[in-house]
Amino acid sequence: MKTILFILLTFICCASFAGTQSSLPLKGKIALLLGIEITPTPAALLLDLTQSQTNLKVASGKLFSNSGSGFKVTVSSSNQGKLKRIGGNNLFPYAMKFGPVDVPLSSTAEFVYPLPLNYTDDITVSYTGVPASNLIAGDYIDTITFTISAL
Repeated sequence: MKTILFILLTFICCASFAGTQSSLPLKGKIALLLGIEITPTPAALLLDLTQSQTNLKVASGKLFSNSGSGFKVTVSSSNQGKLKRIGGNNLFPYAMKFGPVDVPLSSTAEFVYPLPLNYTDDITVSYTGVPASNLIAGDYIDTITFTISAL
């Protein structure tokens, strides 16, 4: 009898707390992917400044982001779009493109991409060659910095 009474009381107590509806929240997360990869070609370090070049491939660039609000890429040149002779002040101007887009290097360039993207294209340079007799001998360099950030 005590067992039946215990079972009956247990059923009544538990039943009084049960509802007619309940919910189960589920949540997942996708991490933000944001990156830029610049892969130079051998030509990037072997520019013949005596020969004019038009859209010479110096690198491949890859942009990728899954940001729903988009992202931006900034590009800057340490010498404002000029190769500078190491140990001197001699400058050699050039122009750059990322795919079909001109990249102005006289100041920091900013490109905004409003949607997620996975994009790869060539980075090219163009310049007018100068006879060696008109240039000071030495190595001429510039460093281009690419930065990507989510909006």
